[in-house]
Amino acid sequence: MATSFLPHDPQGRISLLDNLGYGHRAYAPSQLTVWLVSAAVVFYMGMLPILWRHGLTILPSLAWTSLATVLLWLAALSARHSTITLPRVTACVVTLCLSYPVFGWISYMAWGLKSSEREGIILQTILLMLLAIALYLVGAAARSHRAYKALWATWGTILGYALLNAQALNMQSLYEASIETGIRLNYQLMGDTFAICSAILATRIRQPLWQWIFVGVSLGIMFLIPSRSAAFFGAVALFVALLLFASHRNRLILVSLALFTVLSQQTGMFAQLFEGTRFEAFFTPGSSDNSWDSRQEVMDYGLAVLGDKPFTGEWAFQLSDLKMAGAYMHNALDIWAQTGIVPFLLFLAVWALLLLALVQAWERWPRLAKEAIPVLVFAALSWILARNITNGVLFFCLGFASTTLAQARYGRPHR
Repeated sequence: MATSFLPHDPQGRISLLDNLGYGHRAYAPSQLTVWLVSAAVVFYMGMLPILWRHGLTILPSLAWTSLATVLLWLAALSARHSTITLPRVTACVVTLCLSYPVFGWISYMAWGLKSSEREGIILQTILLMLLAIALYLVGAAARSHRAYKALWATWGTILGYALLNAQALNMQSLYEASIETGIRLNYQLMGDTFAICSAILATRIRQPLWQWIFVGVSLGIMFLIPSRSAAFFGAVALFVALLLFASHRNRLILVSLALFTVLSQQTGMFAQLFEGTRFEAFFTPGSSDNSWDSRQEVMDYGLAVLGDKPFTGEWAFQLSDLKMAGAYMHNALDIWAQTGIVPFLLFLAVWALLLLALVQAWERWPRLAKEAIPVLVFAALSWILARNITNGVLFFCLGFASTTLAQARYGRPHR
């Protein structure tokens, strides 16, 4: 008979999610479960971007993505009853992911803007939302089963791939290797997963010197992968990780470094270092960014939709005027503009419940609460400033944080 390795709820309550296997009661996992969870993390977060590039001659990218989705769901289902989560957060996440395509279809039918392209986007969205649920559950399982070796393997895979593809160990050569990679695969996934792994692992290093070295190496690789949002938000997450666990002296050093970085950006001190890269516009005062202009155009259309159709939104609103299926608002307001107010309120409910749990966990077990903050910071910044809901890997952050805060809440109190 399996034995519980985490305390039961003091009030003895059994929720629906407990019966399904994702509540606050958990039992010791089998070795097969731990192996499946680790394999799913390494394959999706570390190997999939590389396979998309080198495996296209054998199998199309859809085949690799489908294989990754199947592996994630196998890991999630095998981890039932051995994964602890915050039941209300899990319920909201699952409801959000299922309701998003449903309300997208309602919006599509309500406004009569029918086209095969819009219907195709809905079908793609259903698959992406199922992938998001699996990533949330695997993120929770990764923390429950302490699959840090898998995160280290993912981190090392991306780092090694960037270095091996460089012809010389200098900034320009390494960047060119990464940008070539970015042309042939989803470099956003590579940047996001590396930043997520870095934010999680930085909190696990106890020695301050090694923690600073790890953060320095991570930052260097983040700015070689041509995902600007992953690099900047990953840098903020690592800064928060150092700040939470640093001594008073090191905190002063961190704040000084942050102020120096801001001043350097304003004066263009780093412009020459990033010349010819996608980061050049940011570090060069007075320069313009064409990507920002196009994003602003989509943002304006999306805000107009919110004003005209606040309750239902307009599914694939960008097709009405911009005629571009791949365009979307690069923030969480895209949920509202695409599918209406209900899914957006569910999204806000997820974050409200997580913040409430963070406060409770901080009072009970501060060390664990601190481990959840960097990944939540990265996910929040990404959804506020750069990504929309279909970026499923961010749900891995929510699952990881949900389990971390659940362990702090239901585990032993801090004394």
